[in-house]
Amino acid sequence: IEGTYYTDVNPRRDQIAPFSSRGPVIWNGGQNKLFKPDITAPGVHICAAKAGVIPEGSSYACAENHLSLSGTSMATPHVAGAAALLLDAHPDWTPREVKNALLQSALNLNNPATEQPYARTDQGYGRLQALSAVLLSPAPLIAELETDGVLSSTSAAIIGSASGPGYSGYVLEARRTGDANWFLLGQSS
Repeated sequence: IEGTYYTDVNPRRDQIAPFSSRGPVIWNGGQNKLFKPDITAPGVHICAAKAGVIPEGSSYACAENHLSLSGTSMATPHVAGAAALLLDAHPDWTPREVKNALLQSALNLNNPATEQPYARTDQGYGRLQALSAVLLSPAPLIAELETDGVLSSTSAAIIGSASGPGYSGYVLEARRTGDANWFLLGQSS
């Protein structure tokens, strides 16, 4: 990488900042886990409107009445804005359809240091692509799956549903961590 978060004044290459949180989120002694993050968005050196006074010559000033800031508070408005654009373009979509459109249209990022994809626990589904999400049509398919978290060598309890425009059936496959081959759990008839 040419430079790092601290030396790139205007990073132009998609990369995950070293201060970004990673997943999964685990609590209750490891009993509960959430796959996070869902998606990434620009959040490093964002030129944002300032509130209050900045000392003359501050390194954070990027323009008159603006600051260069970084963090979740800079990335979140990108995602909220993209969701608003989606709802404007598709007012009949449900919140779940909006979220799935954002996730399904995200760009899978490569780590610039290795040129290999970042792990899902680093980037979620990838970097937000608002225009790609808005241009999705019809609404994305929705799959809601739940498990009791108990997985034995022979079984797992999974319940859920799938729906959406053009939905005709499903195939549910799984694989163990580290295995290359997927195996069929079930499919619609």
